[in-house]
Amino acid sequence: MRKNAIAIFTDAGYFPLAYVLGRAAHDAAGSVADVIVFTDDAALVARYAQDRDVSVRHVDLSGRIPQNAATHSRVTDTTYGRLFLGELLDERYARVLYLDCDIEVEPGFTDIFALDLKGAVVAAATDAGDILRRDGEHADAWRKHLTNIGLAPNAPYFNAGVLLIDLDAWRRIDVAAECFAFLARCGKLAISMDQDALNFVLRGQWMRLSQRYNFQFPFFGLGLDAHCRPLIWHYTGHLKPWIEQLWPHDPVHTERLRAQLAAHGWPDFVAQHCKPEHRKQRLKTRLKAWFNRLRPAKRQRMAARMAARRAHAIEMLRADDHI
Repeated sequence: MRKNAIAIFTDAGYFPLAYVLGRAAHDAAGSVADVIVFTDDAALVARYAQDRDVSVRHVDLSGRIPQNAATHSRVTDTTYGRLFLGELLDERYARVLYLDCDIEVEPGFTDIFALDLKGAVVAAATDAGDILRRDGEHADAWRKHLTNIGLAPNAPYFNAGVLLIDLDAWRRIDVAAECFAFLARCGKLAISMDQDALNFVLRGQWMRLSQRYNFQFPFFGLGLDAHCRPLIWHYTGHLKPWIEQLWPHDPVHTERLRAQLAAHGWPDFVAQHCKPEHRKQRLKTRLKAWFNRLRPAKRQRMAARMAARRAHAIEMLRADDHI
């Protein structure tokens, strides 16, 4: 019988996050899937060579990423590693669940492997930024972006941080080659880089995944956790729970992550990400919120905006049969 895998890619800087995610995934998955962390740091591979639960493997993408494939501080060469999963995993594996590093999993998340893909290449959740793109200038800009990358202005668009992949279908398409060809054509128009590329290459070939399996940052703070019961939390955007001073939501996310990191040898990871500028930014945010409370009209507009976002979020969750 062919196997399942859970794959995570990371550089040295994010390795602690990738490793504790891998450990949590293994603890929840048991024999359902092999957990593999790919890194470009050979020293880390040697250090964890004897780990029986999480396989830490070396991946060298130097020379494999075309110059037109942009990178920055949050999108490095290893980010593009997911495109090569068809060749990095051998024929023993029928399916792989790709996870970004900025994720936390709950027991039961591996139920995703029982999903019937119904011929789709991947299952992926609609990008939760859709909550912000429903009307006004955001909607116009988003429709223009979709058109710029070759999609219909009302095309569905998925978040690529959680992907359940049929590896045989992925290989037949040669996803990496198709994505890099897309990036060569689109250049800077592909502002979300490989996520834009995957949405174009897999258009019409992906199945909508429940938001339970990719509960993204725009859903946080809307009071929907109890309705959706997330199995995979995805800290999209620049506000992360390990940047404790800027994290605006339930501190349980920071505390759980801190405990996991400490248990595996990184007790100071969260503290090391506390910067003086974060304190200033947090103070500015609090002062802005305080001044807004003194301006009834502004407060009413903000409340109306949040109500609209919550209503749309509920629509998305209802479409997944979760409410």
